[in-house]
Amino acid sequence: MSSDKYRKSITGNSAARRLSVDPWLLSLVAIAVLINLPALLGYILPMHDTMFMFQTFYYFYNNLFVAGDIPRWLLFGLYGVQSDNSLIAILSPATYFVGAIGYVAGIKDVLFLFHLSLLVEELIFLFGIYLLAGCLFARKSTVFIVSLTALCGSFLMVQFLLNFHIYSMLPIMIYLLIKAFRTCSYRHIALSMLVFIISLFGNPPYFAPIPALAMLVV
Repeated sequence: MSSDKYRKSITGNSAARRLSVDPWLLSLVAIAVLINLPALLGYILPMHDTMFMFQTFYYFYNNLFVAGDIPRWLLFGLYGVQSDNSLIAILSPATYFVGAIGYVAGIKDVLFLFHLSLLVEELIFLFGIYLLAGCLFARKSTVFIVSLTALCGSFLMVQFLLNFHIYSMLPIMIYLLIKAFRTCSYRHIALSMLVFIISLFGNPPYFAPIPALAMLVV
């Protein structure tokens, strides 16, 4: 085989690997969707702090959908205080993303959109765990079991706001830091800091030291 043909074959194989679908990760995503399917179909209602988060999301999305504007004040329950704190410290980036899609698509089912945003954030957590476990374990079966355990150990219907969302993006941060140390790449450090900043949205400010401390320990 000539050198040109060999280079083309190597390039083609590497491109095919990049485009190939990981069956282990695809199986985990399918399991996550199946776990959340009853909630997406409206058979499960959020409780406790997750219900509080849903009420906040409903208020903002309903006003945006009907009036075409984000409410500047919380008129009910809190006697007209500004909405900035609730918009930043309660609603997560996943709710922003799904809410924007729902508004553009004209979706009226706010409960479905809320559960979809929870699924999106759970998939972000799952993807981070999968990448992090892939750095620490050589066998794909081990990575799958670790990721599945983390997936099944998260229950979003009760304490999403003051529990799951605190650490949902932490695995991706740690993975990027490990990649930075192994490759001496400032790009991965910058990406990890960007994910850290994004993770602050949807959390009260006093929770920021928790992921920051975890990153310092790494």
